[in-house]
Amino acid sequence: MHGGGFVVLSSHTTQNFTRKWANSLKIPVFSIDYRMAPDHVFPQAPNDCFQVYKFLTTQLYKYMKIKPANIFVGGDSAGANLSCAITTLALKNQLVIPKALYLAYPPVNMAYTYYPSRKYVLNDPLLWPTMVKMFLKCYFKN
Repeated sequence: MHGGGFVVLSSHTTQNFTRKWANSLKIPVFSIDYRMAPDHVFPQAPNDCFQVYKFLTTQLYKYMKIKPANIFVGGDSAGANLSCAITTLALKNQLVIPKALYLAYPPVNMAYTYYPSRKYVLNDPLLWPTMVKMFLKCYFKN
């Protein structure tokens, strides 16, 4: 799943590496475009991703003749968060569990509170604290 704070980007913006993975590993790579905030707030994004995951694990062979024996789930930033959500929902619903997760800088603590390690990201050139706060506000509509 793509990153973008649950607000921006798409599967198109991650094609530079998802295509390389598919070609070099010679496996199908499915990239999910989930509905984004602020028009679609939590829990729309994890629900969208889970519906795709459920389809891939239960219907993929029927429609594409691909046996989903080894499923790997991954994403960057918001996509990494959604990867964790998919895995949790798969466990809860007794579906096939991913063989592995690829989590690039996952936001697993979605509470926007101060803690000492936050001081290391205050000067981040791409994702400054006000932007993170805006993303969370859009995603949770608070």
